[in-house]
Amino acid sequence: LDRCVEILKILHKAKIKTVVATPYFNSVDDNVPSFLAKREKALGLLSERVKGQSLPRIIPGAEVLFTTSLLDISDTTKLCVGNTNYIMLSLPYQEYSDMVLETLQKLIISKNLCPIIAHIEKYLEFYTMEQIEKISSLGVIMQLSCDAIINRSTRKSALELLTRNVVQIIGSN
Repeated sequence: LDRCVEILKILHKAKIKTVVATPYFNSVDDNVPSFLAKREKALGLLSERVKGQSLPRIIPGAEVLFTTSLLDISDTTKLCVGNTNYIMLSLPYQEYSDMVLETLQKLIISKNLCPIIAHIEKYLEFYTMEQIEKISSLGVIMQLSCDAIINRSTRKSALELLTRNVVQIIGSN
């Protein structure tokens, strides 16, 4: 909690007005109602702690582990960023398969969700640039971590993602 308050103060000094809190959700290990209860409790404690301070507004969200079982969850919209249909997804650390593309298409079409792939740079050892572009062509939003641009070992790949126009959001962890 102390670390969260510290980060919010740093963000306020940087003139950041709004942040999205994205605790990790794994449908294999957790269920939506339980996750939402824990998230609400944490946000409540944080809100109480910073009450009266001029700090960025916090929008609840989640970083959701991408699995085909997401299609079976009836209340996926509760995992979205605030009251939007944007859902932040964390891809599995495994080789690309058409199942990823097919499941993303189903999330977009049948669930009316707009997926955001978090930390796209983390998947470059499993996915080619062409495969990432194929995912992006579905209208999927890609988020790149600012650390990937700063870090010398990942900078070249991060800049290539930016040059290819597949990244729409730069964020942090």
